[in-house]
Order: sequence, then C-alpha cells, then structure tokens
Amino acid sequence: MSELADTTILIAASWPPQAEDNNFKVMFEEATVYLCTSLVEMGAQVVYGGNLDLNGLTERLSSPFSSQRADMPVFVHVLDEPSLVRAGFDRVKQVLQKRTTGAIATWACVEDTFGYLSIDGGQISVAPVDSQPILFSRRTFPSSVSNADDAAALSFARSIKAEKVDACIAIGGKTGLLSNPQDHYFGFFPGVAEELIGVLEGRKPIVPLAAYGGCGRAIAEALGLEQSTSDNSPRQPGYLEAMDRLDKLSDYIPDKVRDDLAQVISAPLDSEIIAAIASIIKNWGEPKPANRSGYRTA
Repeated sequence: MSELADTTILIAASWPPQAEDNNFKVMFEEATVYLCTSLVEMGAQVVYGGNLDLNGLTERLSSPFSSQRADMPVFVHVLDEPSLVRAGFDRVKQVLQKRTTGAIATWACVEDTFGYLSIDGGQISVAPVDSQPILFSRRTFPSSVSNADDAAALSFARSIKAEKVDACIAIGGKTGLLSNPQDHYFGFFPGVAEELIGVLEGRKPIVPLAAYGGCGRAIAEALGLEQSTSDNSPRQPGYLEAMDRLDKLSDYIPDKVRDDLAQVISAPLDSEIIAAIASIIKNWGEPKPANRSGYRTA
C-alpha cells in the first residue's frame, strides 16, 4: 500500500493519566504501535519525539522497525535536549548501536542546533544538514541543558518537529491536572498540544484521537470536534492558553474534512479508522511544508 507515500507524519503521543491502570496502559501501547506500523505500511514516514527510558514509549514504538532494513528511515526519533542530557553518553551510544539497519533515524537538538545523531569512531556525532558535525566524547557530552530552561529547550524541539512534517496525529498526553501528579507535563504547554498546534498553525492536517483520552481528547474538544467534558479543576500554567490557541485555530480545519474528522477521532483504531485517517490527510489540501529534506536524506 502506498496511500501515504512521501508523507511524513508526527505522532504526538505520551502516556495519558489513565495509563495508571495497567490494562489501559497495555491497550494504549498496542494502539499507538498499531498506528505507527499501519502508517508505515501505507508508505508514510513516522516521526516521534520521546525520551530514552528503558521501558518507555520510544522503545515500544520503535521496536517493530529495529530489525527492518530500509534505504530511507521509516521511523524518525527526535530527541529534545533535556532527554538527551538525562539519557547520558552511554545510553545514547547504546541506542545508536542498535539502530543500524536504516529503518530508524535519530535526530537531536543541542543548543540551537538540530542534527542527525550517529556514532563516529567511538564518539557521538550531531550532524546538522547545513554545517559541520559536532562530536562528543563521554567527557564532553552535554551534562546540562544549554537553553534558559528545560521548557525553552522542549519548545525548540517541538517547533522543529512541527516544521518538518506533513501532518500530525495526537494520541494520549497529559493535561496538567494539579491534583494528579501522573497528569503533569513538562514545558510551557502540554507537549502533545504544543506539537499539534505547531502543525495546525502551518495549515497542515491534524488528527486528535479523542478515543484515548488525555490531551488528545482535550484538543478535540477545544477544536469543536467533540462535546466538551472538561471541568474547571486547577491545572498547570499553559494548559488553558494552549486550549485557547486551539479554539482560535479551529477555522484552519477545512470544511471538506471536518465532518469526517469528527467521526473518526472517537472510535478505537482499526483498519477502517486508519484508512479514514489516511483519507483525511490526503484530502486536507495544501500547503505542504517548505523543508521536506530534513529527515529523508539522513
């Protein structure tokens, strides 16, 4: 299948608070993996930004592609600088040593630089598209975030991801409910919302999967695609601002796909829903992002 050939899709995803329940967590993992593998089978390239925790979502999403050989990457992992620093030299090197088949590409943000991550003679190389690689040994590997704070570094990475993709599918994510530490997010805004906002501001296709709760559902409600169920419980700074921005961007959804979008986002993922999502992305219309080379030439 090649319905989504030459289409790069950002998966904006993280554990929703419901993942405290192990049954829900397993279901969410399986749904997100199924989403990624189905999109790749349709010819798409999938982009995901997550940390390198040993049992984290990045491991689960990338694992189906770890032994797959490909001339061009089908799964692109983008590391923000805080995640890079926390992982450390040895963990990053260990991960890169496993990603050698061409199907998975790893990119990272360091200071104001965005580059392809690889091993070069025992060192870790960060190679921007338009400048010389930066080489890190264990001794020189970043030990702290260079930005003013973690939130600024996270926003930089999220903006890079949004700029370089053709579409975004949001699933899960935190909403900053103060009474639930499992619902707390990192950054100025909920990460899933911030990534989707960046894509929608570029008038590119977005699909917030309300069926899996969390920020994905909150996004759908803010865009007027789902009936609101939100309450006025205290939340982290930035949540309400993100929802207000989404409300103002709701007119960026083309009328020709709005009804179809509202129908698919509340249903659990299966082959028919995936096909409908692909159709929405294809029928959304222009514009395409100006810079398409960043991931495909890695």
